[in-house]
Amino acid sequence: MTHHVDDLPGVLAEPRSFYVKRRLGETGAYALEWINAFAHLPAEERKGLLVHGGTPAQLYLGDQQRFSRDVDLIGGSRGRIEGVLDAIAERYGGQLFRWEEVPVQAPPIDLQRFSAYFKNAAGDEIPLMIDVIYLAVDLDTTSVRLVRSGAYFPRDPEDAIETLTPQALIADKLPTLGFDTLGYSRAPGPLGNPDHVWKQLHDITRLIGACGSLERVRELYERSIAARNAARGLAHAPDACLKDAYRVSMIALAAAMYPNNDDQDGDPNFAVDVDHVRGGQGRFAQHLMKPPSYYDDSATTALLASGLLAVRDDAMTAAELETMFARLRDLSEVFAESGALRNALKARFDQAAGPPGWDAPVGSRQLYRLRPSAAMTTWMAANVVSEAKQLRTTTRFSFELAA
Repeated sequence: MTHHVDDLPGVLAEPRSFYVKRRLGETGAYALEWINAFAHLPAEERKGLLVHGGTPAQLYLGDQQRFSRDVDLIGGSRGRIEGVLDAIAERYGGQLFRWEEVPVQAPPIDLQRFSAYFKNAAGDEIPLMIDVIYLAVDLDTTSVRLVRSGAYFPRDPEDAIETLTPQALIADKLPTLGFDTLGYSRAPGPLGNPDHVWKQLHDITRLIGACGSLERVRELYERSIAARNAARGLAHAPDACLKDAYRVSMIALAAAMYPNNDDQDGDPNFAVDVDHVRGGQGRFAQHLMKPPSYYDDSATTALLASGLLAVRDDAMTAAELETMFARLRDLSEVFAESGALRNALKARFDQAAGPPGWDAPVGSRQLYRLRPSAAMTTWMAANVVSEAKQLRTTTRFSFELAA
């Protein structure tokens, strides 16, 4: 028996949104339909819940970057989420979505998980995961049109959702990178899913380019950390959390280059964490619209973490960090055409031993030969203060001066 979205009441999008070849793409369309229906509820029926996470993040990135098979909501305290789920199911006469709660054992933060099942064109029931976390955090929000996904076509092109700004999304995602601190655990299962790390690295990297200004990120990040501390009865300092995010970015870089990586002295969990993150690569890649960019995503997030640390220490400004990212993007684009730049990078990175100040768990030569842009960014992450000063005084990075 087939099931035609065209014939259902209350559907907010054009049917072509749902009839795609890839099941992940289909699930992504239904996720946006669910969010659209949520946005159409009267404010009082939304119970103060806000859409956040990877699904709305894609709306800021131009063409859809990756499929998302879930919807994330955030609320200050537990409310009647079941009423929200009922109201959305009722919009379609109960023919498109039905829901059930999925038990979650001892989550680190107050969390409810649901599956909202939809029927695809073949009549199969497909689960759409809906996570609701209860966190008293005040982050910046804005309205963004759903049509910006490029894959979902509302009948009303003005249909939009209230969600976090790009800066707030970065501040919301960055704390979830850590192991056994403010982020996801090493344990197997839904609370330790290793592809989660790659999703955050991917989205953070692209949001940096989309947000324009990083000025608000530090303050919003500190709010996010404070809220997570309060929810878990912990007292992690923002500096410690940024150092942890830097470490996880380096773990990811090592995982991407495994087995061509080095153990880290004094880090007893390094090997198990590399193995954990490496295990999520295949599953993560299945959700992408384009080939994965593991090296760039790891290095870019590492630079963000080290840059925010320097901003907190008043060693540089957020504007200078933005300038560093912009300069790196420019250099990545001209690398193939500039023999002088290639020679300068080769002299710096393509050596048997990494240059002084290279602290990544992979060789500079290997990374440079695989991905020059990632080699540049990895260097910046370890030398962010000195390179920011160099850029401020000469408008060039140190290795450019030899070009």
